[in-house]
Amino acid sequence: MNELIDDRRTLHRHPEAGFTEFFATSLVVRRLMQYGYEVHWGREIYETERMGPPDAERLAAAKARALILGVPPEDLAVMEGGYTGAIARLKKGEGPVIALRFDMDCVEVQEDHPMCSYASDTPGLMHACGHDGHTAVGLSLAKRLAKAPFEGTLLLIFQPAEEGVRGGAVLSQSALLKDVDYFIAGHLGITGGEKDLLIPSISESMNTAKWDVEIQGESVHAALYPEKGIHALRAAADLVCSLYELPPPQGGQSRLNVGTFHSGTGRNVVPDRAYLQLETRGSTPMVHDQLVEDLDELCRLIADRHGVRLKKTLVGRALYSEPSPYLIETARLFCTEAGLLLDDTPRPMMGSEDAFHFIHEIKKHGGQGIYLLFGTHIDAPHHHARFDFNEGILEKMVVFYQGFTRHLFQTTPALF
Repeated sequence: MNELIDDRRTLHRHPEAGFTEFFATSLVVRRLMQYGYEVHWGREIYETERMGPPDAERLAAAKARALILGVPPEDLAVMEGGYTGAIARLKKGEGPVIALRFDMDCVEVQEDHPMCSYASDTPGLMHACGHDGHTAVGLSLAKRLAKAPFEGTLLLIFQPAEEGVRGGAVLSQSALLKDVDYFIAGHLGITGGEKDLLIPSISESMNTAKWDVEIQGESVHAALYPEKGIHALRAAADLVCSLYELPPPQGGQSRLNVGTFHSGTGRNVVPDRAYLQLETRGSTPMVHDQLVEDLDELCRLIADRHGVRLKKTLVGRALYSEPSPYLIETARLFCTEAGLLLDDTPRPMMGSEDAFHFIHEIKKHGGQGIYLLFGTHIDAPHHHARFDFNEGILEKMVVFYQGFTRHLFQTTPALF
């Protein structure tokens, strides 16, 4: 088995959720140092506060797993508090600054893939979105470009916490990225199908926000004094049902989903707490803003109706930023070399992606960015318990990124 596939399967076997990617970060950092990169990691790459960091219990459990997997204690010390991920730099003379981003985190799904010999070893966690493949591609590309001649500066971003769109918002603020001329990111498997495709033109990606909602009531004995309690679970249930009855905003597509609901301590106790995790999405900023306004108004209505205290906290967000026409045009040149078929139809992506935070920030100082889709066969939809993909796409992605990047190093950054 070659190193690219072996890396992917190792990462798949040991999945880690956002801001707990201790094993993956240690593997990446040590490999990048071996290849000769200047590696920045830990708190130094975080210049703003994170949204939705894990609690102490989750961090402790993830660190304990990492130690069992052989992560050196000194590596964990650098990442103390869940400051995972890395930015690697390699400068070879004067020329463009090119950054590529690879996400590292898994999805909180229980894997159910009996034919998979490298299935997750951690209950409730699974690489069900392909980020294990992205990280393996980034490592293989790093090794090859370290040996390749070019004039310029290469930055490789290994990003934590893409799920929940938390990591891109904070890492995109790093001073290490202030001079980037070209930014490249992509995702595998989104389109499914049997053919390996490159889709260079993403016409739309959902603006999104992730919310934690805490509802506080008052507990009492459910039989003796029900009238003296304030039923947080009932209020939360009312909120959930009412959310799904909201009319969709006009002017574009929208999505709203309640993903978790926790409440109650016993069958004879009026619940005094309820917790929801939900998300809002809109195809335009205006549509999304309207959906959030409707959510806010509904939360106020539910709180008044049930007499509860309701707190809504933003824990993740992503926007859409138009990709560079020049980079879209240039990407088309490397399909044949990489063994990919070109799908040139501008494609909306109904999910959300925090790579657009990087594109948005880089465009502020005149840089350009692109987000690519690499279509390939998948066993089941993304975030499904039996998700897997055709591993043949990984080598094609490396070859594509290598050709694309080396071409950009040979050109002068376009002014626009």
